[in-house]
This record gives sequence, C-alpha cells and structure tokens, in this order.
Amino acid sequence: MIHTLDTHILIWYFIGSRRLNRKIKKKINDVRNKGGRLLVPTIVLAEALAIKKKVGLNLISRRCTIL
Repeated sequence: MIHTLDTHILIWYFIGSRRLNRKIKKKINDVRNKGGRLLVPTIVLAEALAIKKKVGLNLISRRCTIL
C-alpha cells in the first residue's frame, strides 16, 4: 500500500512537532521500517520548500532531509 503525505504532515514529521498526531507518526514510522512506500507529491515538496524559505525552518533531521 502507498501512503500519501500532505505538506503539514511532512513538515511536522521532519521537525518532530507535537502537532503531528501520535497515530499518524506511528503509521509513518511503521511504513518506513517495513520498507513500505510514502508518496510525497511534487506540489507538497514545492510547498514545503516555500514554507522553509518563508519562515526559515530547518528541515534537516535524523529521519531524512529536504534540501
């Protein structure tokens, strides 16, 4: 099964935000740990990068990196 992430879920996951529901975080971790697929649409990446530039977020984490 492929799971699609939206912009805020992606950002909250990257920065370890408490806004991210524990169940969603667990699901993302489970999918990643089991070799599943997480789909990040191009528009989500574009929005995340725009938010990063606008508010100066650090989107580098142990989980992965958005350049």
